[in-house]
Amino acid sequence: MDNIDPSARAHALGVIALLAGACCIALAPIMVKVSELGPQASAAWRLILALPLLALWSAVEQRRDPSPVDAKRGRVALLGWAGLWFGLDLITWHAGIVRTSAANATFLANLTPVLLVAGTWIATRKLPEGRLVVTVLIALAGAFLMSGGAPGLNPQMIKGDLLSAFWPPMTLSAWLPLIVLGAVSHVGGQGLLAWALGRVAAPVAGVIILVQPVVAGLIGWVWLGEALGGLQLAGGALVLVAVWQARQLKG
Repeated sequence: MDNIDPSARAHALGVIALLAGACCIALAPIMVKVSELGPQASAAWRLILALPLLALWSAVEQRRDPSPVDAKRGRVALLGWAGLWFGLDLITWHAGIVRTSAANATFLANLTPVLLVAGTWIATRKLPEGRLVVTVLIALAGAFLMSGGAPGLNPQMIKGDLLSAFWPPMTLSAWLPLIVLGAVSHVGGQGLLAWALGRVAAPVAGVIILVQPVVAGLIGWVWLGEALGGLQLAGGALVLVAVWQARQLKG
């Protein structure tokens, strides 16, 4: 065990964290669909319930961080900017979840491999290695096929949705999906992804997290009756092949 290259070990742990985090996040569209609240209210409670856990995590990290105070303040501005865009992402994604299948919503929210490959080329003027490009294309094709189910329309009234965001759920059955959203999908899923991105190249990570629509689609099939046809199952298999290939790439 001591003979294992530290960088290879870090990469392997990063891949495991990415897969675990992706599975946690794949629960999010399912929880939004089964929640008694509307999509925007679910998004609000997801963040509210995640906040105490994230604050505790941040406090632990701060004790280990030797950076000067001024450097930390600079990061707060960047984190605030990122948080603003992430909040907008949650609002639009949660609104879309109730209007389509879990697999479709998750696929459309995870088109990051295309942006990451393009961003890498713009920033470095170097095209990713050929195997990575092929792996990205296979994963995207599989995820696209996986998301091919017929959407189910379930419009929500935005006014009532916003009001319910400030009215706490009154029953245990209403709280459970929100707790899973906050603790498992948000803190666990996003936290594992953030940790893994320090160990796995971003374009490779973008491929691996495309396992999300596969997991979301399978859970949606079993739990919500969102049936998957042969073409979608073939797409899921393509994604798994791409993820298996991506785990060996360094970016």
